[in-house]
Amino acid sequence: MWRWWAVLVSLGGVLHAAPLPAAPLPLRSPSTILIDADSGQVLAEQDADTPHPTGGLSQLMVLLLAMEPADMGRLPLAAPVTVSPLAAALGGPGARIPLTADRPYVLNDLLMAMAVSAAAGIRPP
Repeated sequence: MWRWWAVLVSLGGVLHAAPLPAAPLPLRSPSTILIDADSGQVLAEQDADTPHPTGGLSQLMVLLLAMEPADMGRLPLAAPVTVSPLAAALGGPGARIPLTADRPYVLNDLLMAMAVSAAAGIRPP
């Protein structure tokens, strides 16, 4: 895993991990937080406690968690994935990716569908 000296989470905006200027950060983001990974100290924040939908970030994390083992050869992208009845029911009739329970899907197809649906929600700055 990578070692970062600081992590900035910016919901719907610009990611930035550089030395902080004395003036406020010029970010186009509704919420931002910059934390020193070693000390846990908050270096800068902008409306960090306001809740926002995290769908895009969650989808990116799922892609990362699936692609890392695939890159290492431990998880083939052609692997069959069976959707559980509970997972299929969570999607509901308005889901962007309607899934059928107990039907085999190809992992790569599911990841591509998730990436495309995540990109459909992106709005330009």
